[in-house]
Amino acid sequence: MLNFSDPYQNPELYDAQYWWKKNDLELWKFLAHSYKVKNILEIGSGTGRVGIPLLLDGFIYSGIESSATFNNYFRKKIKNLGMNAKIYSGSFESFNLEKKFDMILSAFNTFNHCLSKDSFSKMLVKMSKHLNRTGRFAFELFVPDPLALYRPQSLKLDLMEYTCPSTYQSIQVKESISYNHINQIIYVKWYYYQSNTLTNKIKFNMKAWYPETVINIIDKSPFIIEKIIGDYEGGDFNPQSKKQIFICKKYF
Repeated sequence: MLNFSDPYQNPELYDAQYWWKKNDLELWKFLAHSYKVKNILEIGSGTGRVGIPLLLDGFIYSGIESSATFNNYFRKKIKNLGMNAKIYSGSFESFNLEKKFDMILSAFNTFNHCLSKDSFSKMLVKMSKHLNRTGRFAFELFVPDPLALYRPQSLKLDLMEYTCPSTYQSIQVKESISYNHINQIIYVKWYYYQSNTLTNKIKFNMKAWYPETVINIIDKSPFIIEKIIGDYEGGDFNPQSKKQIFICKKYF
């Protein structure tokens, strides 16, 4: 039986909880069209939030995701839409698909779940081996906000609201965090309320990837940075940017 208390364990709950996340879709489609790519590999394909719009736009799409449950859910969506795509199960650091792509992308906060420089470096090597010679690798990270990272640990802020797919009741989610500035790990707790009553709590960790750290890792990788975008409208990265979206190509 699926766990309706944790969105990272239940794809139906994940879709319900992230119903609002659509503001990045036009950017990924725009980049794919701009570079005239035919086939795309998405890292962290999840439930198809990004993959299905790309398929509907005519791209040949493949996805890789570590959760078999999410993969099966995504495959059912694709089948119901009468489309075809390859969805693979595997680790982002060690997968080997024995094929190459015109574009590899990773959206939203996927790479913020990569918690070490070593893991990030290994991941970049894997990406380079799966990218065509003239291809592009695009990935997104949030820019760490000191005001958020150093807020009191006891402070719970409103995060989102959604309708639970099992009970059809409105659920409010609040968030508290603690931050270790030495290893730059963010310890996140989410609190789920129904009618002001706490019904569930989950926790997970994320990495605060600072732009200069990411740039340094890429400089030592098989990639060079072509551009850094600061928002979903395609604007240049600047000190006020909330997003850091890297467009990279292979170094020869």
